Amino acid sequence: MSEPNGTKRKKAARHKQVEGEKEHAPGTAFVIGIGASAGSIDALDNLLPKLTPEPDQAIVVVLQHRESLDESRLRQSLEKNDGHFSKIADGAPAEGGRIYLCAPDLIVTIEDGRFQTRPAEERPGSRGTIDSFFVSLAADQGESSLGVVLYGTAGDGTLGLARLKESGGLTIAEQGPEDSRQDPAGSNLPGSMADFVVPLQEIPERIKLHARHLAKLRERKGVEEMLAEVSGHLAQIAVILRNKTGHDFHGYKRQTFLRRVQRRMQVAELDEVEQYVRYLRDNPDEVQYLFNDLLIGVTQFFRDLKEFEVLERVVIPRMLDGKDAGDSVRVWVLGCATGEEAYSIGILLREEMARRDIHPTVQIFATDIDVRALAAARVGRYADTIANDLRPERLARWFVKEGNTYLVVKELREMCIFSAHNVVRDAPFSKLDLVSCRNLLIYLTAELQNRVIPLFHFALLPERYLFLGNSENVSRHPTLFEPVDRRSRIFKKLDNGVRVVPEFPLAARRIEGTPEVAAPKPSADGTLTRRAERIAERYAPAYVITDSDFHVLHFSGRTGKYIEPNAGAASLDLLNLVHRDLRLDVRAALMKAAETNETVRVDHLQVGVNGNSLGVDLVVEPVREGTDNRRNFVVIFKDGPLRPQGH
Repeated sequence: MSEPNGTKRKKAARHKQVEGEKEHAPGTAFVIGIGASAGSIDALDNLLPKLTPEPDQAIVVVLQHRESLDESRLRQSLEKNDGHFSKIADGAPAEGGRIYLCAPDLIVTIEDGRFQTRPAEERPGSRGTIDSFFVSLAADQGESSLGVVLYGTAGDGTLGLARLKESGGLTIAEQGPEDSRQDPAGSNLPGSMADFVVPLQEIPERIKLHARHLAKLRERKGVEEMLAEVSGHLAQIAVILRNKTGHDFHGYKRQTFLRRVQRRMQVAELDEVEQYVRYLRDNPDEVQYLFNDLLIGVTQFFRDLKEFEVLERVVIPRMLDGKDAGDSVRVWVLGCATGEEAYSIGILLREEMARRDIHPTVQIFATDIDVRALAAARVGRYADTIANDLRPERLARWFVKEGNTYLVVKELREMCIFSAHNVVRDAPFSKLDLVSCRNLLIYLTAELQNRVIPLFHFALLPERYLFLGNSENVSRHPTLFEPVDRRSRIFKKLDNGVRVVPEFPLAARRIEGTPEVAAPKPSADGTLTRRAERIAERYAPAYVITDSDFHVLHFSGRTGKYIEPNAGAASLDLLNLVHRDLRLDVRAALMKAAETNETVRVDHLQVGVNGNSLGVDLVVEPVREGTDNRRNFVVIFKDGPLRPQGH
């Protein structure tokens, strides 16, 4: 797999854009993008009259399903802003003080402050119109970019907001109706990616506040002077991050660190870095937001191509040796960000399976602590620059072109289960064929790295594989892993005869001279997994562990006949994963156990497997864990007799 011509040059250009180094040209308008669906006509009626752009601002409204919008109704909305609206013309500059509306059947982008248009080739609904414009806006406007997505666009806009954040811009989403709001940990909507999710009526004021803040910064000091001030406080900020997250950013690329801190200061509307340091100390949520921003924009398809060639040529075939229908292949991708690595591994597995004409069940558990990045991963939509990273035949087989974006095909999306997970805090997955943890360990303290490697050994099946980043190694654990290809950082698990469950949460080491942040300690009865295994031993069953919201933290072996995920967006919600014949009983048992805090047993259930009926006894047992006494559930599936006739 050789790199396409020009890839290195384009990667360098993209890398610069990701770091937010794009400067806004003086004398040109700042462009604010607003994405909306055709069903947002009521929202536009309310929003457009309140949007009065400043002389140096241009607002561009990009409508999804523009061709299905009621034109007369739209004209009525536009008339309320008479004198401000203009049509978009190919090659024309975006002028300040104007509001532009994208025409039907066009893909609109912006480059060097000028509009670029082309006819839409795809059918309505498959054009990625919002994402296409927002991706170009991020590249064109850099740190001055601002994007707003109204409620109801589904996944269109999620990639765009992600790119705006990568470039250092601000992102806003309309807050949806009360009964439609989703937990961002399981969502793929643009609101999961936004810096602010606010009611419609607050959006104009939020735009004005940010514009004023940017103007004040330019008047007072400018970007470079501000970066110089931030630079003197990076070590202090890195210490706060290390003590509160266990991740060490002292060696992180300095320019990127500066830009990310600057972006968070803009979001928080703080002018002085000393103010931000105090804000960071006093607000745990801000520590997480900065941490998430620091991990943005460091992934791509088949990143480190030579290493993936070894994975394709050596590891994937060995993983599939002896596998057939009814068998499973389980992969855990840590720090998956926006999903490129998980989908890359999925492509390699699918291609090798096709060569062998075998059809085992493949589950790729792709995890990250940033629920906003996971939202983009679930959508599976990427900018058309991925064509630089993929062979043409792969691009054609595994992606569908939509506007200036590519969408991962459904069969590949359904292989991947994207979920929030913190390797320092949460229970590991188990019975795995491959663990891919690339360029995550370098941000952990040495002590945490020393604890994570044994955790991976525990999670893997015998003689299965660990894939690390090119700056990471397992040299401190020679009895746990041996190299398959040392240069590619691919290792094989050694069977040392001992399978000790590592303790978790993994405590973060205290930095001398700084306040200690207490990590949850294991209970007197041991870690959650150990306790679950003791409970399970009484029944010798298959089992899963869930959190208080019934999201799966851990699978035991032999759960296959009880787990049957729904088609569509991947989820670790047990009520979506469990076999449809058991769904109502599992829900009722979990709800009762949550209400009473007592063990619930349901006997003589029935599940259909391969045309046969099997009996199942169900046990749900609450388990309290950690210093915060958080509640989890062990859900046990035990083979049992069928329900007697007449009952």
